[in-house]
Amino acid sequence: MANPRRGHAAAVSLAGASLLVACSASSPTRPSPPTPTRPSDTMAVVTTSSVPTTSTTTVVTAPPSTSPAAVAGPVVEGRWVPLGPVVHGVPSLLATLVRPGAGGPLVGVVRIDTAVTRLVLYAGTAEPGGTWPDQGSVAPAGRAGLVAAFNSGFHTWASNGGWYDDGRVAVPLRAGQASLLIRTDGSATVGMLGRDFSLGPDVASIRQNLGLLVDRGANVSAGGYWGAVLHGGTSTWRSGLGVDAAGNLVYAGGPGLDPGSLADVLIRAGAVRAMELDINPQWVAFSYYPSPGDGADLLPSMHYGPDRWLSGSTRDFLAVFVR
Repeated sequence: MANPRRGHAAAVSLAGASLLVACSASSPTRPSPPTPTRPSDTMAVVTTSSVPTTSTTTVVTAPPSTSPAAVAGPVVEGRWVPLGPVVHGVPSLLATLVRPGAGGPLVGVVRIDTAVTRLVLYAGTAEPGGTWPDQGSVAPAGRAGLVAAFNSGFHTWASNGGWYDDGRVAVPLRAGQASLLIRTDGSATVGMLGRDFSLGPDVASIRQNLGLLVDRGANVSAGGYWGAVLHGGTSTWRSGLGVDAAGNLVYAGGPGLDPGSLADVLIRAGAVRAMELDINPQWVAFSYYPSPGDGADLLPSMHYGPDRWLSGSTRDFLAVFVR
């Protein structure tokens, strides 16, 4: 996309500190980064040994960096398969299904290749409020490059964190909170604001939600607050987003998850840092688009269909595009 965000400087509050960031009065669209240099071989489809459903967990290894051609197919348990379009010989998405516990329900896991994709934060029509460059739905003009779209975090008033885009703050950012940071070149990472990264002129968006769920490859969910579960208890539909050692994003979402098991799923998929996104059946949703206008849900039991991100969402969400 053309025209980087440049312009006058604006003061943005971060946990009481004033930081200087570049913003634009005219709110131009985000630029397209240069074509990535990546080996022409496609990503591996990693087949693990067969695991009975009575085992404690499904064994899933993180995808290796490169290998001979992958074979597209339906998302299956314990094997990585490509979902999205192939870009420069690299599948944009790899997905698998796992069972976090003995006989438990299947959870969807997606590895998003950040060398061939870019991430955009969309404001909802109602949250966080106000008018934003990307809002409500993916416009028809952008759908040809749409790879996937998925839920963001809690309601902005319940996330215990902030919401920032286009040089403006909708909800004040908080140092030390788990944060999804999207740079102006479309690359993204997950970490702790103020420790792993800071707000600067190369930052397009920040979406915070609670504290880190995974940190330095370890499950740090114990003792944290991870949201109110519909009808009580701790297990429900949950989702999370992490980053692996190579800088790729890892999404996990599905039913029957408590905070610890969600963290474990993300770690087994390669996440070194991860945050929880939204929870409960209505809000966990991931759609992918093999071709323009032709979408499907990661899990058939997800509440919303792929048209949600095209027709309008009251809540904010994340969209993945081809670079």
